[in-house]
Amino acid sequence: MTARGRDVTFSAEPVASTDMGNVSQLVPSIHPMVGYDVRSAAHHTAEFAAFGASAGADKAVLDGSFGLASAACAAAIDPEQTWRLLRRTAV
Repeated sequence: MTARGRDVTFSAEPVASTDMGNVSQLVPSIHPMVGYDVRSAAHHTAEFAAFGASAGADKAVLDGSFGLASAACAAAIDPEQTWRLLRRTAV
């Protein structure tokens, strides 16, 4: 992500909620977050939604896609990681 001009930070504290908890119990999961400028717009408002059609939002989608693809590639080229992930999905 730094290659795409993004700062990468890690937080020990939760920063948002998600409904993917049940999914992550069955398959390996990650939940990266990529932000873009919404000025002071509050989430779940029309003002916030309007920022979703911005160039910054488009860049965030592309950067997030790059990050997810990079994570998948890193796991795929590491035999130990690949085995660990595939073993976890065996039902």
